[in-house]
This record gives sequence, C-alpha cells and structure tokens, in this order.
Amino acid sequence: MAKIPESIKKLKTERPYFNYQKARLTDRKYVAWIDLMGSASILSRSDVMASIFIGKLHSCALISAEKTKFSGNIYPFVDGIYATSLDRANIQCFIKCVFRLMALNFIFEEQTEHRFLLRASISFGQIIEAENISGCANIFDKYREYTRGVLFGTPLARAYSSEVNAAPFGVWIEDTARHFAPPSGKTIRRTFWEWWSYPSNIQEVDNHCDQIEHILSEELSKYFDWCARNHHRILYEREAIDRHKDLASQYFPSWPSK
Repeated sequence: MAKIPESIKKLKTERPYFNYQKARLTDRKYVAWIDLMGSASILSRSDVMASIFIGKLHSCALISAEKTKFSGNIYPFVDGIYATSLDRANIQCFIKCVFRLMALNFIFEEQTEHRFLLRASISFGQIIEAENISGCANIFDKYREYTRGVLFGTPLARAYSSEVNAAPFGVWIEDTARHFAPPSGKTIRRTFWEWWSYPSNIQEVDNHCDQIEHILSEELSKYFDWCARNHHRILYEREAIDRHKDLASQYFPSWPSK
C-alpha cells in the first residue's frame, strides 16, 4: 500500500459506506432473466428500432404482471428484466404471459425487419433485494426510489449466464431450479420449459397457446431464412443464425420438417 500523505488522511471518512453484515438474505427464490436477443446489433442499426423493441418488452412485463396478478418483484435492466418470486407457479404464469404476448407481437408484425427475438432462463437460490439492504447505508433511507432497483446474488448470475442455452422464444431451466425447490415444493424437471403448454388456469393467458406455438414455429423458421439472406445488412452473423435456428428447431415441437 502506498504511503498516504498526512494532508489527505482526513479524506478517509468520505469513502462510500456499505455494511454487508446488516443485509438480510431472503428465503430462496426463483429468479428469471428475460431479455431481447441481439440488442447490441439492433442499437447499432437503429436507436429508434431498439427503443421500440425495448419499450415493448417493458410494456409487456407490466401487462403480464397485471394479468397474472404477479406477487413477486420485477427489475427492469435496459433491454431485459429480472423477476423474482417465492412461488414457482406464480413466476411461471408471469413468464408464460410475457412470452405469449411477445409471440403475438412477432406473429402479427408485417415487416420482417421489425421482428425481434427474446429468451429467458430461470434459476433458484438466495438473493438480496432492495428491502434487504435498508440498514446497510444511511443514504439508502434517503433515496428509497433508487434502492428499489437494487438486486444481487449468485442466482442472478446463474440465470444471466445460462440464458445462452435457451432457444429463441424459449425458456431454459438452470441447474439450481432443476434440482432445488422451496420446502414441500416441486422442482422444474426439464431443461427446455415449454411455456405454451403450462396451465396458468387464467383463460386469457391460456387461450389459443397451442395454435400460437404452431404459427410461431413456422414464422421463426421463415425469419431465420430471411436473416441468413440478409445477415450482413442486419449485423447478424451466419454462425449465430444457424445456432439459434438449430436451438429453435429442437425446442418447438411444431417446427416445420425439412
């Protein structure tokens, strides 16, 4: 450590303060990360288009929370959202609604270039949220609106990093959510979670999902063919297109046969 001049030693008290010992860990929760695919490329092409895509995602998240009476927490992060919940069924209903609405947006978009993809991953474990750090620094009490967006913990990293395994318009179940669950709860025993077939028991959310899956599969196949023909113009690498198309073909049961 460098020798600190006496003249600035008094500045030591100006350091930011955070007392982790006062943080309260939550019970283990489900953590979902949902985000747009290729947002960096979209931003490079058009900030207007990127803004529309991001705006639709966050609008969809709020609508879905209302429709499913989501009791967990939602954290917007630019081109994605984290959602946390103690209740597995509650977060699965929320995610199903998000993907159903975004699938409808994809299906009914007339201009191929205005279509966009999303994917998600679900993990499970202990996290620290806004209400758990209120005593860690005095400044947090003054700026509660700011701290409402604070969220950290290993399950976030697991959900974020494992999302690469999800197919376009697909949900990947990370290892922790496949093997652990709340007391007396059930694990999600699969890697690919088929959101369209999950019974939310909310008619508005479950309506026509089998047909949506079938049409979405066909439209995604056409979309990737279009992307391959325009990959340089839309800044979408051919290798990535092939990988994403292969994942989608494995994920959707109605994927068109070659």
